[in-house]
Amino acid sequence: MARDMTVAQLERVLEKKRTRLEKLVTQRSKLQKKLALVEGKISTVGGVQKERVVRKRRGKGRKRLKNEKTLIQTVLDILAENKKGLTIKDLSAKILESGYKSSSANFQNTLYQCIYHNSTKLVHDPKTHLYRAK
Repeated sequence: MARDMTVAQLERVLEKKRTRLEKLVTQRSKLQKKLALVEGKISTVGGVQKERVVRKRRGKGRKRLKNEKTLIQTVLDILAENKKGLTIKDLSAKILESGYKSSSANFQNTLYQCIYHNSTKLVHDPKTHLYRAK
């Protein structure tokens, strides 16, 4: 059906749906106002007002830590100071000592992923397991 319709026909169908949606939204807001009036009258007469269900809000989660430099920039700076290279363990220790903030439970894994995805900027020696800047 939709394949046989022209663009103009599709636009008309879309416009009809938009108009219907606007009418329904307007109708909903009017009904909400009427309901509020009725609830007000009930409470003035002394009746019991229906309690609203209060849902517990979710926490916002933890806040993302922000650093002055990205992890790869920090890695390149530290490797520039250490020309012989560093292992992942030593590199992660130096990065955290430099003041880089991370909430990672396994920072060495995060560091490895960063190094892996930026392998064009770094050199890995498989024999000594050292990483150096190019």
